[in-house]
Amino acid sequence: MFTRKIVLLAIAILSICFVFATDAYHEWMFVKILGPGFNILDQVGNTETEHRMTARFGISYPIYRNIRSTISRMEPNNATVLLPPKGYLKDRKLAVAFEIVEPAVFYYFTGLNGVDVNSPDLSRAGWAIDVINREVGVRKLARKEERDSLIAIFKKYQN
Repeated sequence: MFTRKIVLLAIAILSICFVFATDAYHEWMFVKILGPGFNILDQVGNTETEHRMTARFGISYPIYRNIRSTISRMEPNNATVLLPPKGYLKDRKLAVAFEIVEPAVFYYFTGLNGVDVNSPDLSRAGWAIDVINREVGVRKLARKEERDSLIAIFKKYQN
């Protein structure tokens, strides 16, 4: 009975190894799970939420947190931020590898409402993420004309 369990365990382990030896699962395992950022000692030593989120989402996460703190200082209640299209950021040749996210993920990162150029709530946007001197920044859209001109620019880069 005991040897039968050992044989079945060995067969199960070999089956799992064969599955992960196929190209699709092999790539997934070493890119997503055991990728270059996988270092158990680093993960154990840095258990703070901000560090782990930055490691997971890259340089974009701290930039979004800075955007949140900037807007929260000036307008603590319910700000709506206009998010630029990816093509706009790519054309501006940013100094860092910043990735724009969809409005739901933007809310997850910042707690602020985000709208893109296709949103029916564009008129509520009082802030915009923009590129100034190849750096990502946020600017207040004080006038309707300013918002409309930025929306027109963003629509040119719409996917």
